[in-house]
Amino acid sequence: MVQLNFDVSRTAPHSGYEPLPSGWYVVQIRNTENKRTQAGNGFCLSVEYEVLSDEHRGRKLWENLCYEHPNHETVKIARARISAVCHAAGHPHCNETALLHNIPLKIKVGLKRDKKTDELVNVINSYAAIDRRAEVAPASPPAAPMQFPQTDNGVPPWLRESTDETR
Repeated sequence: MVQLNFDVSRTAPHSGYEPLPSGWYVVQIRNTENKRTQAGNGFCLSVEYEVLSDEHRGRKLWENLCYEHPNHETVKIARARISAVCHAAGHPHCNETALLHNIPLKIKVGLKRDKKTDELVNVINSYAAIDRRAEVAPASPPAAPMQFPQTDNGVPPWLRESTDETR
């Protein structure tokens, strides 16, 4: 149980957030997590981004990239997107997502209709490096590194070449 030390009746309830407008945003990765797919037939890299730019500073965006999945095309797209994130963060040979945390990069945000709710939601369409000499607010210390399943040769699943096992 948590004791609330303020009168909630005197505080206006939070009404939610509208999606961010389409465009490029400077962000940093605040957290990465390895998650099993809903169907239990693969793994996704779940990425949490925090916006560092303009009036949307502090807003968060998420994406799940299925790097291990029965659908070969899903795996191909996810691995290419993970590679793009690594390159944009300045770690083209990354083998641990903690290396990507708290490094400014740019993402291009778009809007799409959610199939279940018919509401507009944000999607991440593209990634780009920023000028590392540009002034960006300092980030907090990185979170504890996460561990990914490794193959026999120590290569993380998203960096492996596609095989019949990942299809």
